[in-house]
Amino acid sequence: DLDMPFKIVLGNHDYGLLSLAFDKAAYEIEYTNYSDKWELPSEWYSFAYPGIEFFVLDTTRFMWDHETSEQQQWIDQAIASSDATWKFAAAHHPYRSNGDHGNAGHYENFPFPPQLAGTVVKEVLDESVCGKVDVFFSGHDHTRQWLVPTCQGTNLIVSGAGCKTTEFKYYDGGNAAYWEDDTKPGFLLVEIEGLTMHTEFYDQDGVLEFSRDVVK
Repeated sequence: DLDMPFKIVLGNHDYGLLSLAFDKAAYEIEYTNYSDKWELPSEWYSFAYPGIEFFVLDTTRFMWDHETSEQQQWIDQAIASSDATWKFAAAHHPYRSNGDHGNAGHYENFPFPPQLAGTVVKEVLDESVCGKVDVFFSGHDHTRQWLVPTCQGTNLIVSGAGCKTTEFKYYDGGNAAYWEDDTKPGFLLVEIEGLTMHTEFYDQDGVLEFSRDVVK
């Protein structure tokens, strides 16, 4: 019953059992024409509000090194040409995570093969996102995390606990976090007012569990 637009970020389950049926995205893009809420104009795209711009990435394609150069070229040009005060990137796969999937380039705690480890995901994020946006939002792991930045100053937030949770794994000792939870489903609220970003993590019952501000 929520009357608001849903900006869609494609993930591994959108591409079939092996996450490489890339033609499936066309159906989800077409659904935008029939829904009053669902908004997915392309596999990767941007959208803006006054003072804010989001860059939505398709990291599943990076997992298979599929159309990487095309998407990365778009990322570079889109971010460089944006004059928004706040720049946010959003994708399915995390840059770093204390969850079951772990860190890009070492997903599932494996350094290889590249398709499993997320080698290209890390390469693209290192080159084109880290240090160039204020926050990188991701999911994939069914937890809520605000990690201490390790992406050239870009804040790293994982919020993938909308419907269920999975336990933290803390591969190689884990990543330092301002706050994290793997016990309850929940969501993240972000509010921007001028040069201040206010964030709040809630659980599924609407109980505020953590808040943090970032001021430019």
